Amino acid sequence: MATSQIETVSSGADKAKLAAAVALVVGSVAAFYLLSKQGAIAQWGVLLLGLAAAAGVFLISESGRRLVAFGRDAWREVKKSGLAYAQRDHANDGLCVRLCGGHGAVSLAD
Repeated sequence: MATSQIETVSSGADKAKLAAAVALVVGSVAAFYLLSKQGAIAQWGVLLLGLAAAAGVFLISESGRRLVAFGRDAWREVKKSGLAYAQRDHANDGLCVRLCGGHGAVSLAD
């Protein structure tokens, strides 16, 4: 059996982006609790802004770009195979769920 060697290469800038994303998450959670006297709107505002900033920093890192590419490929495959979708069965007015692929089809009616 052949073994494949997987090599992941991360630059210093990429590691810094991931560290910044983690710091933003930790900082926004800490700010949420520190701003308890300011009211719920301030707490939730800081938390949501911090998490959005962390997500943005993560998505511009190499790991984030690979995650987005994986998601696009996975969604493309789901759409291509028609894995699970609902269609209206007008003959008996029930809901039919059809699973397509090499495993046959299953139909469930109400």
